[in-house]
Amino acid sequence: YPLIVALHGDGQSARIFLTASKLTDVAGKDAILAFTDQVLDLDTAYDDNPDQALVAAVIDDVKGSHKIDATKVWGYGYSKGAYMLEELLCRKKAASFTAMVIHAGGAPQERNADGSINCPDAPVVPMFLTQGSNDQDTGVEFGAQFWAGVAGCSDANRKPVTPSYCEAYQGCTTPVVYCEIPGAQHFPLYDSAATDGWTWLK
Repeated sequence: YPLIVALHGDGQSARIFLTASKLTDVAGKDAILAFTDQVLDLDTAYDDNPDQALVAAVIDDVKGSHKIDATKVWGYGYSKGAYMLEELLCRKKAASFTAMVIHAGGAPQERNADGSINCPDAPVVPMFLTQGSNDQDTGVEFGAQFWAGVAGCSDANRKPVTPSYCEAYQGCTTPVVYCEIPGAQHFPLYDSAATDGWTWLK
């Protein structure tokens, strides 16, 4: 089975996100889902960060107890949970992940003096990133541009794909898709988020 590790937003819990995300509804019996609880610390160094270490531990635990396809370990994050997934990639502590769906969560936190993202040798991972048109402060498009650069493509070459509010970067070594949802706010997660993410992952 594919494994989806789902990280909730600030102020939520795993139990709340299990229902609010609607991810179990769309994935059905076609994937194993693990909803981590209170993985919120973006700032503490990984080796001293039990929140972030929990993600790797959950992946290892589920792999040990279920038949998981190691090529299909997918991150699914909303808001702070999305920031966390990107932070884990930046710190290269998420080598198990083979694709990520990022909802309403911007780029990794580390910055160079010029404001650019400081993630040397960031891993190349397929990325599906969404942001509401009324939720511009989260910086999702900035993050999408960064991951597109990691995948060897530029912001100057994006073409529409399905769903109609999404665009795929062209010439990438791995897929990077940015979606701007018309009229959507930061909260709640837009209605078709689970369907869009699951369809792309498949």
